[in-house]
Amino acid sequence: MRSDAGLALLAGSACLLVARPTAPALTDAIRTWELARAIGTPLAQIVQNRGDETTDTDRIADALGAPVSVVPESNELARAYRAGQPIGRVAPDDPAARALGRTASTLERTLGA
Repeated sequence: MRSDAGLALLAGSACLLVARPTAPALTDAIRTWELARAIGTPLAQIVQNRGDETTDTDRIADALGAPVSVVPESNELARAYRAGQPIGRVAPDDPAARALGRTASTLERTLGA
């Protein structure tokens, strides 16, 4: 975790954790969650980046106390990123685009936006 993560958490109204399904990434995500809790920034949502259907989202949600979404690995997402375009414009029917749309909707509901 970067040393300046606390500043963003302190300034933010909520925390959105994004992590790949690897041990180092999940360790950093848990450290960030612990720091967010310590300074009183609520956890709004957890996103597993490059995840798949084997993710036990219920277990993660129960353990950390926030909804979990999974954004699958996607060549189209990588292509959109390289082009500097939103995935929804480049490939709106891509599974990653649909997952990101659901993630945004859940985040809006969670934050009451």
